Amino acid sequence: MASVDLIEHRLRSHLLAAPEGGVVAAARHMVATQAQEWWAGRWGLALRTSGTPGAAAVDSAFDDGLLVRSWTQRGTLHIVAAGDLRSFLALTADRQHAQAASVHRSRGIDAAVIARVERSVHRALADAGRLSRAELFDVMRADGLDTGDMRGSLLLQALSLRGLICQGPTRPEPDGLSREQWFVLVDDVVPDGKAADLATLFTRFVHGHGPASSRDFAWWMGLTRTAARAAALAAIDVERLDDDLWAPLLTPRDPAAPDLVALPAFDEYVLSYVDRSAVCAPEDLSAVGPTANGVLSPVLLHRGRVIGTWTHSRARGRLAQRPVATLFATAADQVAPGEIEAALSRYTGFLGG
Repeated sequence: MASVDLIEHRLRSHLLAAPEGGVVAAARHMVATQAQEWWAGRWGLALRTSGTPGAAAVDSAFDDGLLVRSWTQRGTLHIVAAGDLRSFLALTADRQHAQAASVHRSRGIDAAVIARVERSVHRALADAGRLSRAELFDVMRADGLDTGDMRGSLLLQALSLRGLICQGPTRPEPDGLSREQWFVLVDDVVPDGKAADLATLFTRFVHGHGPASSRDFAWWMGLTRTAARAAALAAIDVERLDDDLWAPLLTPRDPAAPDLVALPAFDEYVLSYVDRSAVCAPEDLSAVGPTANGVLSPVLLHRGRVIGTWTHSRARGRLAQRPVATLFATAADQVAPGEIEAALSRYTGFLGG
């Protein structure tokens, strides 16, 4: 597929050139939005929503129980529609547990420890309704469990994969930007329902990320290529472009969509593919990441291609500072300074909105 056609398809499937009307609709369309960094996942959804809602509007979807965040795939946190959480865990939890086994053994975490902390955390949340990360660590320590050396975090992840807890409503902050969510019982916020099969999730993945391959889907879900390939061959409502490339039907482009956007760290547009060179020049990939620590930088995207990176502190008291953009040498003459300023102002407007 010609590069320019692939990029135009992806800009629309990712809602960057054809945004959804609301935050929840955008989240459902994307199926799962990478949100290891809490601010990044919310900004990624705001970018994909008409009018670019502010952080408070995005947070209200979590406060209303429509969106949740959990370890849905690849051992990392994603934002999903509440009704989709059980489907992801049914397909990925066992594999994520197996991948974490060696780390658990090194920290003395076994099935008995997990069962013990599950009982204590369930009791505490049944009584309190919601608790912070620190408060859950207190619950574990009160039950004689050591939360040091990442044990507390690993146990929270294990309980999330077991479908006991997830991260839901946001915790307010004095400066208006929430930096943490409350943990809640899944049964309190996630409706029961029939879990989606893998072929259905592949179809939805292509609608939110296509054109894409079964190899991309295997990477994105953290599953085997054999399972991903079988799902692709069983999928419906997607167009097969070649042996292993599927595309959604194109939605109309929004004529007001800007040419330049400031994508957050770990954005789905960059992260979701085995081969990222279609949207970023190979010589610039090292500047984008992932780094040795697994970090994928926020990037500037111009007409579907990565042309630079940007940074901004979200520390308390520093939200008023201006974001800083760094263009790649090959892109220095592609955009006007006003375009960069407009893209970054859109982001700072989100922080204050």
